[in-house]
Amino acid sequence: ERFLSVCIIDYGEFQTRWICQTIASPVSPTDEFKETAITNKERLDNLFFRAPTDLSRDIPRLREISLGQWHSIVNVYTHRTLTFGTDRPPAISGIAAQFESTIQSQYKTGLWRSEMEKELLWEIDTSVQRKLQARPMEYQGPSWSWASVNIPVELRNINHRLDDSFEILECETQIPTKSAEEVSTHDVSFGAVKSGRLVLRGRLQPAEWMRTDHVPASNPPEMEFWR
Repeated sequence: ERFLSVCIIDYGEFQTRWICQTIASPVSPTDEFKETAITNKERLDNLFFRAPTDLSRDIPRLREISLGQWHSIVNVYTHRTLTFGTDRPPAISGIAAQFESTIQSQYKTGLWRSEMEKELLWEIDTSVQRKLQARPMEYQGPSWSWASVNIPVELRNINHRLDDSFEILECETQIPTKSAEEVSTHDVSFGAVKSGRLVLRGRLQPAEWMRTDHVPASNPPEMEFWR
């Protein structure tokens, strides 16, 4: 609702603010309680504005900016606590539909097909979520998508260059029949899915995961190795 609205009157704890996509100033205090607006980095008001018109012809640059904005939105969005975890994919579908025209790629349950090799590297935000959490009992999305879990995630390490060690051969998602029948203002492929399939081809490399349990100092730690 915040990003898709043309204008916003924001009633804050200390201040009311007027935010509009058509003005140059990102935030305008309206009550004169404070000379400058109180910003909130979790709301990302700078992403509320449309892309500059001088980039309309620079498609690659516009696409790069749009991808960066999308990743920032995902980072903030996944830190929210939704009442129902199954709402995680459809609740952001309206924003995803808006980004399709500039990113120019197929949307695959939170990821973009053209950027999937990098976006598959999403990770749990360990500064917030320090313990492993069981997967939701009810299906939310394919396991390779951040939409499948209800924990804060980060898309921050995806800008480094990848080698050609793997490639994506197939990526398919199936839409629930009920969702497809509902009247929607945008393509239902941006909403909930009932299944997903991803086929990769690449080199395999052995890896080990060492888990150290916290035990009293008098006893040695127990370590488990998974290959």
